[in-house]
Amino acid sequence: VVVVGERTSEEFESMLAAAHAIYDPNRTVIHIDPNNKEEIEFWEVNNSNIALMAKNNNAASKVVALVCQNFTCSAPVNDHSSLEALLSQKVRAS
Repeated sequence: VVVVGERTSEEFESMLAAAHAIYDPNRTVIHIDPNNKEEIEFWEVNNSNIALMAKNNNAASKVVALVCQNFTCSAPVNDHSSLEALLSQKVRAS
């Protein structure tokens, strides 16, 4: 799960809570604030695909989440209830 948005926003916290709401020992949650230059530079060096996801899904004053599995990512979701629904589908499909 990749969560892209300003860390100080309330929706960012809600998205992180949703990403962790359903237990899955194989889930990795990456959160990126695209306004944080050092963070983007870290991902550009260590995983350019994640940096690209952050850049491509940066929307002013919105938080976006993508769920990736088997080298494929879902369409971006913009609210925590949509993220929870998407993750619960992935858990049932596993």
